[in-house]
Amino acid sequence: MFQLRLAGAPLPWRLVATFFMLTAGTGYLFAISNVALSVGTSYSEVVRHYYGNPATRAALEPAPPAEAPGMIEEEALDLDAFLAEEPAPEEEILAIPSLKSLVAEGHFHLFGHATLFFGTGVLVLMTGISDRLKSAIVIAPFAGSVLDVWGLLLTRLYHPGFAWLTILSGAAMAISFSAAFFAVMREVWFTPAEEDR
Repeated sequence: MFQLRLAGAPLPWRLVATFFMLTAGTGYLFAISNVALSVGTSYSEVVRHYYGNPATRAALEPAPPAEAPGMIEEEALDLDAFLAEEPAPEEEILAIPSLKSLVAEGHFHLFGHATLFFGTGVLVLMTGISDRLKSAIVIAPFAGSVLDVWGLLLTRLYHPGFAWLTILSGAAMAISFSAAFFAVMREVWFTPAEEDR
């Protein structure tokens, strides 16, 4: 009953589908390049960018209360030992995103991803691949987008292990977008129309 297909569609329809996917694909390549250049793609790079390092986390912790006067014990100062010690290198305090900036980034990414993945999803639904595969290709990027934003927030606020959620959800979006791209292009240009089969 619901058989709208891109294969054999009039040329203007096929051109719209093609150039939408080419433009979205170019945008997606730029987005992945931006992530790689500004954050990184490995677990340690994502953790460093969103969670920080030990010096960063220590700087975020509230300062302990000052001790009462007269409670400090004096120690004998060994001037020779003090001068012989090499100062430990200071660990850099990193500028990690604030909660406000992550919420701002998350809201426009979610709206943008919803629009992008709706467009690609509709085109995938007009291909001849199985309904099960269509469902996976259409749902995965939406789930990945939501989990990506939560992964960033949870990494920043709670634990560096949540960086894996961001990495895996980003991979799910990339794989599903690639599958959508190739499914649509195959349908538009390499699949014969129903009446030609």
